Amino acid sequence: MSSSAELRPVPPADEPGASHVAEARLSAVVRTRGPALVLSFRGEADSYTMPGWSERIRSAAESGMRIVVIDTNCLSFLSWRALLTLAREAEHYRSEGVHLCLVTQSRTIMRIAALDEQTRRLPIHSTVVSAVSRATYDAAGPAIAATPG
Repeated sequence: MSSSAELRPVPPADEPGASHVAEARLSAVVRTRGPALVLSFRGEADSYTMPGWSERIRSAAESGMRIVVIDTNCLSFLSWRALLTLAREAEHYRSEGVHLCLVTQSRTIMRIAALDEQTRRLPIHSTVVSAVSRATYDAAGPAIAATPG
C-alpha cells in the first residue's frame, strides 16, 4: 500500500541564487509502503547537494517510522561521500531502533559499498519490496520455531 507521493525539493546551498540549481539537481519523492517510509531520490547526490541529502535522510529517520528505505534507482550520480553519509546515519539511527537501508540496482554501488567497513554494514537491496520485507522481518525478529514434543 502506498500513500500519495509528494515532491520535496532539497533545501538550497548557502550560495546566492543556488536554490533553483539545487532543486534541479536533487529532489525526493516521499511515500509510505506498508510499515516503511520510502524516500525516492532523483538527480545527483554529490558534494553540492550533500546538505539536502543529509537533511532528508535525518528528517525521514526522525519521522517516527521504524523502517526508512532510501531508493536511489533514479539517481544519475551517487558520490562516495553520499554513500558514506547514509551508512553513518544508518548506524546512528539503528541504535535508536530505526532500520535505514539503501535500494539500488547498481552493481557498481554495491561493489563500492563492500570496500569499506562502515558502508559494508549498510543494508542494500535491489528493490523497495525486498528492502521493506527484510526490514520488517529484522524489526520483528525471527519467529521461534515450534519443536515437536
